[in-house]
Amino acid sequence: MKNVLIYNWTFSRLLWIIIGMVIVAEAIVGKELVTGIAGLIYTGMGVFNKTFCSLGSCSVSQRAAKNDAGIGGIKQIEK
Repeated sequence: MKNVLIYNWTFSRLLWIIIGMVIVAEAIVGKELVTGIAGLIYTGMGVFNKTFCSLGSCSVSQRAAKNDAGIGGIKQIEK
């Protein structure tokens, strides 16, 4: 956990934190609880270097592609 918080700081990670802090500030000014929670999530994603895809919620289907000798050698995807 210490390594996650101290090392590998990138521009995108700082951007997540800045966006999250702006959302939290807007939530405080507007007195909106749900917006504040969303801001905390964005800020947490930057602090802990975890995004929705790195948590395993994004997936790509594993469909096999075959080469069809049709128009211009376009690959057709099987289902």
